[in-house]
Amino acid sequence: MLAVQAEGHEVTTIESLSPDGAELHPVQRAFKECHGLQCGFCTPGFVMAISGLLAQNPDPTPGEIEEGIAGNLCRCTGYASIRRAVRRAVELTQSPPPPASPGTPPTTRGRVTESPPPPASPGTPPTTRGRDT
Repeated sequence: MLAVQAEGHEVTTIESLSPDGAELHPVQRAFKECHGLQCGFCTPGFVMAISGLLAQNPDPTPGEIEEGIAGNLCRCTGYASIRRAVRRAVELTQSPPPPASPGTPPTTRGRVTESPPPPASPGTPPTTRGRDT
């Protein structure tokens, strides 16, 4: 498809699956959990193909998974972890995510963010990166 042919249509990109500040898309999360990526070169193509597959067929058979990923090549993983990621993505899309536990730190795009350190007590000397100055 040429770009001009997309005029007036919605185009979904890897970046739009998980906008800034949002949790990872279930397919992205599954790739992370199942180590479905290595060098990252083919990952966007696989994630988009699998997202499209699951949008059309929320519970694909192993044969349908093979057909769904057949248009992408990966020279690093051997495909076993990619297949596991597809099955995991199916699980993630079929069940709602568990609620966060009380006291769980906030997340950004699937990564735990560090909380700022507590304020120093009065009379405590300042520190820099854990070392006294």
